[in-house]
Amino acid sequence: MSRSDAVTILNKAEKLIKRGWLRGAPKSELDGNVSYCLGGALLESCGFYATGVMEHDGHLAFDAVDAVLEGDSIPHFNDKIARNVKDVLKVLDKARSTI
Repeated sequence: MSRSDAVTILNKAEKLIKRGWLRGAPKSELDGNVSYCLGGALLESCGFYATGVMEHDGHLAFDAVDAVLEGDSIPHFNDKIARNVKDVLKVLDKARSTI
């Protein structure tokens, strides 16, 4: 578990969000397509959905995103009506630079 593992989690989350982003739920599966909110993509990417456990690198990834959001919660940020997928991807990009 290392900082590079946390960056890998952020990279995986970015790929998931690029395939399908949503508001109001961590994860949605419809007709074989899976979409994620920011928090859901992070949880999927760190293996939490598969194992129910978040390792240290997952906490580092979440901490990096929290630092970028400067006090805003991940769900509140993601679910704002004015928000779009580009805004969410920018957060992940900035979070990578803080690790």
